Amino acid sequence: MTFGVKKKANAPGISDMQGSRGVKVLAKQSLVTGMDKYRFDQFQGSPHVRYYKTSLYQGEWSGIPLVTALRPHGNGLVMFLDGWGFAREDKVLYLTIIRCRYLNAMDLTSSDPYCEINCNGLTLQSSVKWVNLNPEYHESFEIDVTNPSAVLNIVVKDKDYFGSDDFMGQVQIELKEFEDGKEVEKVYQLLGEDVKQQDDADRGEIHLRLRWAERKFEDDQARDKRKLQKLIRLQAWARRIAGLMVLHKLRAERHALMTMVRA
Repeated sequence: MTFGVKKKANAPGISDMQGSRGVKVLAKQSLVTGMDKYRFDQFQGSPHVRYYKTSLYQGEWSGIPLVTALRPHGNGLVMFLDGWGFAREDKVLYLTIIRCRYLNAMDLTSSDPYCEINCNGLTLQSSVKWVNLNPEYHESFEIDVTNPSAVLNIVVKDKDYFGSDDFMGQVQIELKEFEDGKEVEKVYQLLGEDVKQQDDADRGEIHLRLRWAERKFEDDQARDKRKLQKLIRLQAWARRIAGLMVLHKLRAERHALMTMVRA
């Protein structure tokens, strides 16, 4: 990386020194400018950053190159190298794992299956169904994802008390299949660890319900709420009008009947 020196104006007691690579640095309270990789832990867990570990920072740093550790200081620009996406996802994948059927026994006569869900840099997990080769899940998940090239990967694993969990099968589903926003319920055959390699192994199947649709944000929800309130008021007004019309009709019929009796 290459750094340039940024001196503080009128800073007393500061002396220049020559670095081993010919970079001028400041012996005290030094600020340098440049670009290098840096991990910002404060982005961990942020809904606006999917891959926070690999990033470049361009801007001001505090420290002395090759002498002390450098840390971002002041103004700068952070560029995230991995991932694809938006600060605010516009679409949501609604996923329901309904059940698995005909799973293989990984522990002598049975298995303890669960589903690991990977999509858009997120990893989710279903509950574990102990001693069950035909587990019923009926568990729903919502995944923020807008990228039409994103892939949903669901891996069925056998939970083990000791060692790593056993692979039982997986499915990979491209989200572009659901661009119309309609709900789809489908049974998928579980594939091997290499989904591109075809084999005759029977690993069972997984039953899913999926819908990939536009997300309604807070302003959209507020607008829909206002519309609903207006519809409710309109409906109440219409019912009142209808009730008054019926009442007037009954009064008119009663008046006509009384007139006939008196005559």
